[in-house]
Amino acid sequence: MLSKTRRLLSLGTHKAVFRWVLKQLAREGLLSGKNLGVDAATLEAYAALKSIVRRDNCAGCDDYVRQLMRVEGAEESTAAQRQRFDRKREKSLSNRDWVNPHDRVARITKMKAGRTHLA
Repeated sequence: MLSKTRRLLSLGTHKAVFRWVLKQLAREGLLSGKNLGVDAATLEAYAALKSIVRRDNCAGCDDYVRQLMRVEGAEESTAAQRQRFDRKREKSLSNRDWVNPHDRVARITKMKAGRTHLA
């Protein structure tokens, strides 16, 4: 519920509310010490990893793989050939290079189970 509320507030308002809550907790004696821990969980984004595009030219994954194959000498390729080529190549998914056009805050992340998803 807090994540929905947080999205509705500006950053300054969110910080002010957070400080106010911490002051109330301290006043009631519920805080002690000098360190504060934050529990954060990575949540899978509601966006498909295959819908990401290059930041520099907005080319999709399929177009990017097609371009890589052309550089290696393959003129035309089928979807199955592109998929095989993509499986064999060394992958480099970087948030600097790729973005999801539908959810720009989603980031390419390795999840706890080890799979790569948008989160």
